[in-house]
Amino acid sequence: MRTYFSIIWILTLASNCLAGNIEFNKLQNPDSLLVQERYKLAIEAYSILLQADSLHSSQEIEYRIKRAYARGQFFQEQSNYEKANEYYAHALKLLEQSNIKLKPTFLIDVHNAYYHSLAYAGSWDKAAIIGKQGLPLLTSQPNDKAKADYIYDLGYINDRLKQYALAIEYYNRAIELYESFEQKNYFDIGLAYNNLGTVYRQINFFKERQNSLQKAKYYWEKDKKIKPHYLVTLYSNLIKLYIEYGDKERAREVFKDLQAINIQALAAQDKLNLYRSSIMFYVNNDYLKRAEITLKKSQKLFHELATSQQQKHIHQILASQLLLVDAYTEGNQLEKGKKMLSKITPLAQIHKQHYYEMLAFTKLANISILEENFEKGISFLNQAYAIHSLYQIGAINESNILIKKANLRLKTFEFETGEKEIQEAIYKLTNQQTNQAFQVNINHFKTQNNSYYVKALKGIADFYWELFKNTQNQQHISKSIHFYALAAATFGYYNQTEHYNHKLHQMNRELTESIFRVFTSQNKPICTDLLTQLEANESQLLRLEFEKKNLEFIALSPQTITKNNLLRYTYTHQDNLSDEYKAALKKQIACLQTTIAKESPAFSYFFRSQISIDQLQGMLEPEEAILKYFVGFERIYLLLLTKNQHKIIDLAKSKQVEQSVLGLLSKLEEPRFQTKANIQMLSNYLIAPIADEITPYKKLNIIRPAELHAIPFEILEYNNIQIIDQFALSYEYSLSIWKFIREHHLNNTLNQELLAAFSPNYFQPEHRDTTDKTWRNHRFTQLLGANLEAEKITRQFSGALFKNDAASIDNFIKNSNRFKILHLAMHAVLNEENPQKSGLVFQENDVLYYSDLYNLSIPAELVVLSACNTGIGQMNTVNEFKSLAQSLTYAGVRSNIHSLWEVPDKETAEIMINFYSFLKKGVGKSEALAQAKRKFLKNNPLKQHPYYWAGFVLQGDNKPIIKKTNPVYYMLGIIGVTSLSLLLFRRKKLR
Repeated sequence: MRTYFSIIWILTLASNCLAGNIEFNKLQNPDSLLVQERYKLAIEAYSILLQADSLHSSQEIEYRIKRAYARGQFFQEQSNYEKANEYYAHALKLLEQSNIKLKPTFLIDVHNAYYHSLAYAGSWDKAAIIGKQGLPLLTSQPNDKAKADYIYDLGYINDRLKQYALAIEYYNRAIELYESFEQKNYFDIGLAYNNLGTVYRQINFFKERQNSLQKAKYYWEKDKKIKPHYLVTLYSNLIKLYIEYGDKERAREVFKDLQAINIQALAAQDKLNLYRSSIMFYVNNDYLKRAEITLKKSQKLFHELATSQQQKHIHQILASQLLLVDAYTEGNQLEKGKKMLSKITPLAQIHKQHYYEMLAFTKLANISILEENFEKGISFLNQAYAIHSLYQIGAINESNILIKKANLRLKTFEFETGEKEIQEAIYKLTNQQTNQAFQVNINHFKTQNNSYYVKALKGIADFYWELFKNTQNQQHISKSIHFYALAAATFGYYNQTEHYNHKLHQMNRELTESIFRVFTSQNKPICTDLLTQLEANESQLLRLEFEKKNLEFIALSPQTITKNNLLRYTYTHQDNLSDEYKAALKKQIACLQTTIAKESPAFSYFFRSQISIDQLQGMLEPEEAILKYFVGFERIYLLLLTKNQHKIIDLAKSKQVEQSVLGLLSKLEEPRFQTKANIQMLSNYLIAPIADEITPYKKLNIIRPAELHAIPFEILEYNNIQIIDQFALSYEYSLSIWKFIREHHLNNTLNQELLAAFSPNYFQPEHRDTTDKTWRNHRFTQLLGANLEAEKITRQFSGALFKNDAASIDNFIKNSNRFKILHLAMHAVLNEENPQKSGLVFQENDVLYYSDLYNLSIPAELVVLSACNTGIGQMNTVNEFKSLAQSLTYAGVRSNIHSLWEVPDKETAEIMINFYSFLKKGVGKSEALAQAKRKFLKNNPLKQHPYYWAGFVLQGDNKPIIKKTNPVYYMLGIIGVTSLSLLLFRRKKLR
């Protein structure tokens, strides 16, 4: 009977072949029907074959397995996942019950189809199990693309299951495979990175989230066929990420990319997303009117949508409105903010947008706090927190609501209730591991390190500090210190120190001030580990660039350094070059950078090494101290470091010092103004509290923020005498740079000569652009004193003098690595609006700009900027403080002498000549400058005003350049030579 039906089926199938349905030569190979995805015919084929009398048992099982698989695929195509899963399960059960061996590729197909079908059916947990079971089979999969896709899908399934560790593992494995392909599919790689970024967002791992999204951007932008939907989503996420981090420049770059997308080609949901991201960008950059106009466009588009679509996209409108509420609140337009929130809250409730309802209540609470209506603020926060029972608003949101409530309880004297809320917040922050303060440690936050966690930990610390002030319970102060330390450590993981970031600087400044406040108020010594962490948390951009340049000097030849400098300068300044020549230059630079990378290894252990306070103390000489000033929002503090102690000292109110600095600055550049009263006032703030502490020392290393950068500390008073009379001073940008200089000597394999001076001859250009503030009001008069100074110094040191036409930028670049000392007797120009356009004026009035110096590599021990305004820049923070002196540090120069105002030509020449005289005797740089100033004051009793002598300061290494001859060895040498002469004389006579 089976044979009869088999013949009938074959004849039927043959007729179908003749009709063009399938090829006749594949009748005996139903497996090919599976390959062609013709599952219905494959089912029929296997059913007929199973009726044959001559089947072996193993063949019968094989056909049953394959028929079950074909049936699963057939029903999956019909979206009947329940039936499909039934047949896939049956196929795997038959495989398990038998010992039959089928091709691994087929077994992979079964697992692949089954876990996909389970996922489509919503059985994500079971899909993960089946997918994992198929993983060992992938070693036999010849198709690398199929293998990568399989692993990627497993990542996605675990992502949906919130098994984030597994999701990350699978995504990374898939990416590794995708990137290994010779023919790369940019979309697939970008998609994997994008999803990886989403996972890192879920676990609040900011750094990896950013890295992943940046890589997704790189690959998706290489895919010329990518749909704009993906780019809108990615760009929007990146803008949000950069704004959260405070990276305005990168946010601006991505915003330009977003605006370049053709909005007309976008679907409504993408347009709404684009509008929301635009509003976020406008609000963050204080373009409030643009934000309001964009919101109106967004609302208009939203109201044109069908009701079902409105429900789907209402979150975009709510998010956009809340961004404007933030802007109104920060701008103190509280009524405007409340008016908008009165519309948002009911809208979120109607559409059951619980997350945005929660946000609305927290923003209402913020406004109430600003209005000092604390009870109302607590009420709104209660409403916000209650939403977590309806919707998962996230542990970090729950924690921050509780912390904010607890701090408000202190205002209403509900101490016990507040502490209970803090304990609940701790429980949520630690993923329900503990609610005990001292059981919380940094391991809880290594991969949860966004700004919200830093703020939460600081909020807990603030609570216990305020609670202590009310209760005087020492347990509370201990908890406060514990959480401040945790906040600082968590900030360390969050802060990437790639470049200056105003938002992060402000966050770190506030945190550091809180820590100093607690320790100084209790007269407690701050632990070295915490001080080390605070130093590491500062922006390290300048340090990293300085170290990188100095480590290159060790490995590179002088020829390589010069070639690199010339190529970079030529590329950035030859605007009249053809595009072809520019492209060739760019290629040369790239090739040279490859060579440099080979010659100069990464030395990465230098770049990220911690700055230990104990190490710093060990490097200090017995006669020197470090004074590091910190300006907080409310108070100014000082870190005093000596060989035997470290101490934090509370000095004064920030506003008092700021006013005192401004008052003094206005008088330093004008010798007709009296400065004594102003100097005494500032000295009382900055020096008097530590007068006894610094008495035993002779050298002071001053590290100061931008607020104090324009003040030469030499003019301040110490026990009624000027500091210059008692101490030699040098300045540094950070403890980390100071440490690096002490640890690493300049490369002596460069065989450098001692000194070169550059002294241009100035003239007035006929067609000067007076609209450029770099040039305005600068006539570039001849610097007769500076010219004579340069000639005398070069004769004194038998140095090289580049004068007049020889004092060109080209000669400076070509010779900048030949000499240990570079003396620049020339004008400088200051552009306050754009510091990048400040520069040094060489021959032909050519300007070497700040940005040029930044890009050069100058292996000099000392550069003397005998010019005006070379140390002044924008008054932001020390790491964003842009001056010509700072640009030299970026270039790798170990020390420089620069001016703080427009110094007088004649007096400067006198001080400089004396400085070099002392330097030649083997005196340290800071001591040589101090002695030169003292000599000037002694010889010029009528020129005691700081304008004449205090304008020049030393930045960086204060060690001698020329080795001092020890007089004992000198005398021994004379005695030795005399004795030898006498001995030879006697021998000669005896002969």
